[in-house]
Formats: sequence, C-alpha cells, structure tokens
Amino acid sequence: MQKTIERKNWELTYEEQNGQVIGLKKGGYTAFCQKAPLLTFFTGGICLHNNQEQMSEIEGCEEIGRKTCLLSADMEKEKDEEVFVITSRMEQGWTLTSKYYFEENQVRQRCIIGYDGEEEVKMRYACWVTDGVGEEDYTQCEVLAPGYQPPFYEPLKPFRPISDYVSEDLVVTGAEPYPVFFSGLTGSYDKERCCANMGWFVSEYFPARLIGFSRNGESGRLRRTIHIYCPRYFTKGQQQEIQEFYYGIFEGSRLDAIKAASSSYKKIWTRKVEDYPAARNFKIMEVTIGEKLMLSPFPDFDALIEKLPRIGEMGFNVIEVMPRFPFPGYSVFNWRDLDTTYGSEEGLKRMIEEAHKLGIRVILDVVLHGPYEYDSKVVGLADSPHTLNGSPWYAKHESGKDAKTYSHSFDMSHPGYVSYLIETLLGYIENLKTDGFRFDAQHWNMFPNWDRNSGRMPYEQMLAGIRMTDKIREEVCGRYPNTVFYTETNGSMVSKSHSYRYNYDLYWALWGALAPVEDVRSGYSLFFNYIIENTLTWPDYIKWYEELKASMPEGVVLVNHIDSHDYHERTRYIGGQYSREIYGQDIHRVFVGMTAFMDCGFMSYYGAQIGNEDYYKRILNLREKDEVFYRGTCRMGEVSCDDEKTVALLWNYQDKWALFVGNLERKEKAVRLSFEEEDIWKDGAVWDLYTGGQREWNLREKTGKEVTLHLRGADCLMVRNGM
Repeated sequence: MQKTIERKNWELTYEEQNGQVIGLKKGGYTAFCQKAPLLTFFTGGICLHNNQEQMSEIEGCEEIGRKTCLLSADMEKEKDEEVFVITSRMEQGWTLTSKYYFEENQVRQRCIIGYDGEEEVKMRYACWVTDGVGEEDYTQCEVLAPGYQPPFYEPLKPFRPISDYVSEDLVVTGAEPYPVFFSGLTGSYDKERCCANMGWFVSEYFPARLIGFSRNGESGRLRRTIHIYCPRYFTKGQQQEIQEFYYGIFEGSRLDAIKAASSSYKKIWTRKVEDYPAARNFKIMEVTIGEKLMLSPFPDFDALIEKLPRIGEMGFNVIEVMPRFPFPGYSVFNWRDLDTTYGSEEGLKRMIEEAHKLGIRVILDVVLHGPYEYDSKVVGLADSPHTLNGSPWYAKHESGKDAKTYSHSFDMSHPGYVSYLIETLLGYIENLKTDGFRFDAQHWNMFPNWDRNSGRMPYEQMLAGIRMTDKIREEVCGRYPNTVFYTETNGSMVSKSHSYRYNYDLYWALWGALAPVEDVRSGYSLFFNYIIENTLTWPDYIKWYEELKASMPEGVVLVNHIDSHDYHERTRYIGGQYSREIYGQDIHRVFVGMTAFMDCGFMSYYGAQIGNEDYYKRILNLREKDEVFYRGTCRMGEVSCDDEKTVALLWNYQDKWALFVGNLERKEKAVRLSFEEEDIWKDGAVWDLYTGGQREWNLREKTGKEVTLHLRGADCLMVRNGM
C-alpha cells in the first residue's frame, strides 16, 4: 500500500510496508518514479588491486537495501523546519534513516545509515538510482548535464531530443577511478513546458561519480546511476551521515535552472573575487625546463630568461614553471630540493627576478600525490627521501600495505603532510619571491586510507587533496594575500581555495568537433573517433559553455586553452604535438582568438605560438589594453549568425562594442550577423585584427542591426566602434 506526503506543492510517495520511496512530484512534473530502490549500499568485498582503482574495483560486495521493512515515517520539527523522516530496516543488521527537507523548487535528502550487526564490516559506497522522465517525453526533452560531454562515438549534438541519440548512454561519464566533478548536476529539460528536472549531490567528504545516464529499458525512464563513495569500518552501534542529495524541479530557461540549482553549493562556496576584470586578465605561458619528448626549447633558465621579453610582448603576464623533465617528472622528489624539482634553485630565482622586472608573475606547478621511486630507465638517481624507512604520511591499503598508484601515495588529510606543505610553500614565496602555485593531481589519490592508527576515518583521505588547500590558502594568504592559487580540479569545492581553474581536458574532443581536422601525424585519432569531427555547431558550443560557467563556483576564473603540457604530450610523439599540427595554422588562429575572447583567462604551452607570434601579440594585448575587453562584458548570446560554423563573440563596455568573428571552415562564404542592440555601430567601425578575406560590410536598418561579412578560408576578424 502506498502513502503520499504533501508539503510545499511537493508530493512524496512511499510504500508503507517496506518504506521504499517510489515517487516525487511537484505540480504536474515528476522528479522521479522509481522501479529500482532509490538508495542501496555495498559492503564487504575485497579490493582487487593496490592501485588507483582501489576505491572502485571491488569484488564480492553485498548489496544492502533491496529488502527492507518500514520502522517509522512521520513529520518532525528541526530548527523550526518541517522534515519528513522515514526509517527502514535493511538486511544484515543495517538501518537507513532518510530526512527530506522541502523547499520551493527542490527537496534535500540526508541519509543516516546505522549498523547493529555483531561482526565488523566495511562500507564501500552508496548506489543512488533515480528514474526521471518517461520515454513518452523523450521527443520533447533534452539532456541537461552542464560540463559533461555527449558520447564521442556519435556526432556531437548536445541539445538534440533524448529520442534522437544513437546510444543509450547520453553523456561521457568519465574514466576510472575519478569522479567526474564538474557540477554534478544531471537531468533533463522539457523544451515544450520550459521545465528542468535535475538531481545532484553535495559533500566535502564523499566523492560522487556518475556511473550511467541513459534511457533505461527496465524502467522506461531516463535513469541516472551515481556512486557515492563513503568507505569506513562499521562496528555494532555505529552510524554514518551521508549528505546531501538534491532533487529539483525548475521552471524557466535551461540556464536559469542551472543557476538556481547551483545556488545549493553556496554552503561550500565561501569567497568572491573583488576585481573580476583584473582576475580575468590572467594569461599564462606554461614552460618546461629540460628535455621533454626530445624537445628542449628551454634547456635551462638562462634560455627562458632570454625569451621573457618576447613572451611579455606577446601579452602573457604569467609564467607557469612545470617540474623539470625528464626527472622527477610528475612524482615528488623533495619539495625543498629545488635543483632537482625545477632544474636550478639559483636559475629559478634569477628568472623570477627578471620576470618581475617585466611585470610578469611566476607560479610554480606543485605535484602532490606521491614520491619518486626507483626507475630502471633513469640511471644514477636516488629515490625520494620521502620513501626512506616508510613515511607517516602514506595512506594504507586495506591489506595493511602502503597504498600505491605508480608510487607510494600520500594521505593528504595527514596534519603533518599539510603542515610540511605550508612551510614549504611559504619558503618558496620568501626565498624565490614566487607569486603562487598551480596544484597538480589534487584528486589523484582518490581512495581511502584504511590505517586504523591514523585517528581519521578512511573516507577522509579521498577528497583531502582538495580540502587541504583550504588550510594552505588560509595560512599562506594570511601572510601574502595576493598569492595565486590555481587548480586542475573541477567541481563545487574549488572556490574555497582557488582563484583560477585550469580547464583540464574538456576541450580535447570539443575542438575537433568544432572544425575539420588536418592532423598530418594522426595524433587525434589515437584519442577520439573521427565521427565527431566538425559535427558541433558554434551555437551549441556557446550554449554548452554558458551552462558550464553557470554551474561553476562563484568567484573562480576559468582558464581556457587550446594548448597545454597535457595536450602536447598526449601522443608521446617525438617533439610532442601542438594543436596547430592537428588543425592547421589557420584553424589554430581561430581557436586561439575564440579562446582569448571568451569570458575567461587564457593559457598556452610554449611552442604553440610558433608561426603566429604576432597574432598572439595582437590578440592578447587587446585583452589587457582595451577597456572594452578588460572592463567589459562578453555577451555571447546577443549576436547570432545564419552560419553555424562561424564564431561570433560580442563585447560591450558602456557605449563601446567589439566583435570577434572566426571562420571554422576552410572555405569562402558570406555570413549575416544579427544583433539585439540597435546602435552598436553608430560611431563607426574600425578593423583592428584581420587575417585575409575581404572587408565588405552591408548594413541594413531593421528592427535591430544586421551586418554581412565575406569570409575567406579560416578568417579571423576583429571590428570595434567608438575607439
């Protein structure tokens, strides 16, 4: 028999006999209608490997929560708030209490799992399954998953109806073992009813990973499966709270719905950028000292010092120094041995001094996850001193051995480890005068520390690489307030510690989907199917990007790139591979321009600019020296084009306007742009940037303004007024 609770226009339905929640509605909209249990838990089992996958590669688990009986269900008062509390008994001595908090557009759920068995047992993870919109609505509903990418084995058309996907899997859920952080928001958007249905999870301790997001034949509904990793030991009488699960129904546009849902992260977001335009003017050149893939533009810091004036002239105002290659690479040798880590302490210090004279800041790439250990390919080099006689900082595998990935793995929740890093980073600032840090692999050790003597729960280690920077920032910025904190990690937690977010590998596929691939060395095909080539439209890209930004933490500047050290090394070709080699110089210029003129920071890897140095110079200096870009607003949605393969970015500051146009195809064409504002060009237009084609305007007075441009090849055009 079913029973329904009604609160604030929400209807929650559960089975009176077993306590399973089977439905949640608001008005005429369904949040979920369950065929499967909403929550089950996986306990026991054996970890297959002592490696990075140890969080998820478990065999022999027992699933708890499919057989339940209701113990109690009632409304309760909690801090003057009505809460529906439902408690059920599960198998093997487990109980589950769920608390539902009803708000206008969303319902929050907190879970408390308790154990009353006689034998100690390991909790592994919770499986959260929601059955959303039904197949009868697939033709009018779209996937709503900001930051996630569509499948790479079919054309990239992210805003098509759910019914039009070839695959049953509707988004890329990410590679093991990482959770796909992003916003965690997933659901559907009913374009006829203008209503969004979303679910998401918020926690500072328990990572969530999207396992599946697909049309489900069993339920006949859009099924989302998420694993919430909450590993710990349980003994009789112990409980664990897991929070918070969200279900939302939002009327309005897709973008408005994402912003409304993302507001729930403000309990984690704690910081705002006082001068966003200045923060956005973050233009990084990544550099490597030493030989990498038989390429050595900077064998030492003297070579870099010689190039600093040219790097500054091109408009870059930040240098990011990567760890020296080929050793120690991306493992820690000794944070305080700068000669080994970066190539030369004295050279690094001189380079920073010279960079500062040119107005260029310098940040150091800091590796976190584990120490360097013996490599037979590298002769005559000692192990990291952090490997000697073991380390109290190491995480423990459940077998009792030290946890490992390709080296021993640090427990980033260890107070001694965090204190050591704080002292070290303060030393970098005081000794080297460095301006900040980019933290690499904060989420690499995404697995529990099963050490019973640590005094911490096993799950505390998993997100500690992100949480620990809260403490580091507090201590470092307490003395040096302007220190840069830059991360590769996505998600709702990064804003507490980081001003900038490295937009990691989101674009590795999207670039090739926007434009034709030239790729004479065939590096692109090693990673992605050519079926996605040139299948993404510019309007869809902008819509996808705006939704990604709307789901990001407030105050974090996204730093976009077309070239990075990751992109360069992914093929392992001799000399690496730059994007200009995959797309050709003409499309490369279009990509650089669109990246630079989006509302974000900009990053490149040294060598990508070869053949286009003057173009980089004009682009990046416009970003800083022209107030329409420095102080203005990027109004991406306020210019439309009748051609879906033409980039169009509009900027505005007071009565000044600027337009960047890029041709994503290698063919001549005429395109017509339409603007919402009527008087954009009233003061006349000035061509500031131009790479080929004809400068031919055709202005026609209508409701708004229209302009026709004739483009040749892969043209880039910059037009401004009122200058």
